[in-house]
Amino acid sequence: MDVLTAHLATIPQLPKETDCTVQLLEHLGAKRETQAAKLRRVHHRYSRPLRKHLKRCAQQMEKLLQRKSDQPGHNNVEPSSGITASALALVSDLAQTKTLNRRNLHSYRLRIKELRNLLQLARNAEQSDFVSRLGRAKDAIGEWHDWEELLATATNVLDHRSQCALINQLRKITETKYRTALAQGKRIHRDLSAITQQITSGRTRRASAPAYAATLALAM
Repeated sequence: MDVLTAHLATIPQLPKETDCTVQLLEHLGAKRETQAAKLRRVHHRYSRPLRKHLKRCAQQMEKLLQRKSDQPGHNNVEPSSGITASALALVSDLAQTKTLNRRNLHSYRLRIKELRNLLQLARNAEQSDFVSRLGRAKDAIGEWHDWEELLATATNVLDHRSQCALINQLRKITETKYRTALAQGKRIHRDLSAITQQITSGRTRRASAPAYAATLALAM
């Protein structure tokens, strides 16, 4: 709700649409209060046992990492082969998407985010151009989805929908954000398709390509 409110605040004041803007802001504010109250209840119920559980997990992980680092030839703890396999499986799954459109772009973003999280476990991941491009695509698609949510909310809440200049402005902004997000998604999809083709064919001469190198870095 905070993100949607911030987006709405960036739209220049439209003549004769002040009432619509105020009505939409009030709706977002009321919904935020409802969700904040729900979050407080969840926090009150689960925060204490969750803290204990997380502390216990952290202690167990520290012991495992220490045991691993104490073994001969393991001065540095690297991602496991299981993580590498998960990243490669995600690459293959994403590459199999035939067409990106409004219906699947957001779900595609969630898997891009998962792949980026895995690749960030590799050494020097912060210097990887491909990991950075995954982040930019994730953000662009996420921003479009937020505007899409704001447009849907405005369409449901405001009264004179067909003649509403605010809704028309939201529709234009959302369309622009969609085109940007779709272009970013297609760029990533081409990279991932190329990786899959290289792995399937066994060709490694292009292993210096950013996307291919970033994926294989997990196994190094």
